[in-house]
Amino acid sequence: MERNFTSAHLAEVLRQMQSIFDTAEVTDAENVPAAGMTVGYTSRMDGTDCVLSCPITVDGAPKMLRLSVGVAGAAPAEDPGAARELEMYRDDMNRDFLSGAYNRRYWESVFCRGISAHVAAGQPVAVALVKVDDFGAIVKAHGQPVGDQLVCYVANVWKKYYDEKDEKIVCRLTGHTFAVGCVGAEAIDLESQLRVLYEQMNLTCTSTVGMMCRVPFTLSIAAAGTDEVSDKVWPELYALCDQRLRAQIAAGGNGVYTAK
Repeated sequence: MERNFTSAHLAEVLRQMQSIFDTAEVTDAENVPAAGMTVGYTSRMDGTDCVLSCPITVDGAPKMLRLSVGVAGAAPAEDPGAARELEMYRDDMNRDFLSGAYNRRYWESVFCRGISAHVAAGQPVAVALVKVDDFGAIVKAHGQPVGDQLVCYVANVWKKYYDEKDEKIVCRLTGHTFAVGCVGAEAIDLESQLRVLYEQMNLTCTSTVGMMCRVPFTLSIAAAGTDEVSDKVWPELYALCDQRLRAQIAAGGNGVYTAK
C-alpha cells in the first residue's frame, strides 16, 4: 500500500475508502513505527469492528490511517455472555435508577410510540398519571432519603399490577409522578381498575432510613384513553390526563378522578 501522500491525493483516497469501510480517518501521530499494517478488533454493544491501522506520511508529516468495518456475524464467540450482557444493558437504560420502574425515555420512545399502532390494530390504549400528594411537605418533615424510599414504595405497589412487558407498564415520569399505561383498555376500564386498587392500597410507607418510622401518604390519580381523544397520540392523552389530575388535586387529592 502506498505510504506517501499529498493532502489532495489523500482526500481522494479517503473518499474512495469511505465507500468501502464504515470509517476511514487519518489522525496525527508522533513516532509512527515503520512497521506495516496492523489488524485489531474493537467491541461495540451490538457487534465487533475490525480496525486496520497503517502509518503514512502526508505532505512529509507522519500520520496514521485507520479503517474500520463491522465483522459479519460478530457476536464475540469467546464471550457467550455477551447477548445476556447486552440485554441487561438495554434494560438498565430503560429503567429509572431509583425506583426500578420504566423511565421517561422508555415511556416516550417505546410505549407511547406504539399507541397509534395498537389503535390501528383495534386495541384501545389507556394511560394514567399518579402523583404523590404534598410530596414537598413529606420531604420537609422526614428528609429526602425518606422521600426517595416513598417513591420506591409507590412504584413497587403499582408494578405489582402493571408490569407486563409492553402491555401494562409503570413509568416514573418525573420526581414523584408516575405514568401507568395499559393496552387493550378504554379510559373507563383503567379508571375503574385504579379506583379498586387504590381503595385496597396500604397508604403507609415504613421507612428504614435512620430510626424506623411510618409515613402516611395519599395519591392523586387521573386516567384518559384513546377512545376520548381525536389524535391517538401521547401529547393529546397527556393534556387530558393532566387536566383531570389538576382537578383532582384541587379537590383535595387522595383519590381517582371521575370522568363525567
